[in-house]
Amino acid sequence: MIDAQQSMERDYLRLRHTEARYRLLFEAVDEAVLVLDAASLVVFEHNAAAARLLGDGGKRIVGRSFTELLSVQSQAESYASLSQARNTGRSEDTLVRLDNHTELKLAASLFKQDSSSSLLVRLSPARPEVFDGPASRAPQGTALPDVINAMPDAFVLTDMQGRILSANQAFADM
Repeated sequence: MIDAQQSMERDYLRLRHTEARYRLLFEAVDEAVLVLDAASLVVFEHNAAAARLLGDGGKRIVGRSFTELLSVQSQAESYASLSQARNTGRSEDTLVRLDNHTELKLAASLFKQDSSSSLLVRLSPARPEVFDGPASRAPQGTALPDVINAMPDAFVLTDMQGRILSANQAFADM
């Protein structure tokens, strides 16, 4: 019984360390990233770059439908792009606009965790050289692929057929 308890505690500790590394990765990237429930398109997580880009400070993003964050004219395009990601695993880059007319590039990928499906949505200025929003004043850091490659945990990205699209060095070393 003691062995079982110690094993559970070790597993729990490993889970906590993994969650901490995920949180650091999520916040370390300069790309605006949101995580949506795939069925309802409700935002349940976002990083600081997304809060800066959306100009909301993050207080009202979580719990809202992602399409509500966009201009009325862009809602249908974003819904189509997110539907494509749900059905095929990823979407084509789509241009969308915020209510303040800022043009953004939207890219989405489907991922499954346990029994639920989520969408990882990346937003970036459509024209970074002319973008003058709050995100342009964000400190320059590391791009998402660089952070993933530097992770100590094995990470692999696959398409819907299970073909490997990208993997970090920790995965290759396994």
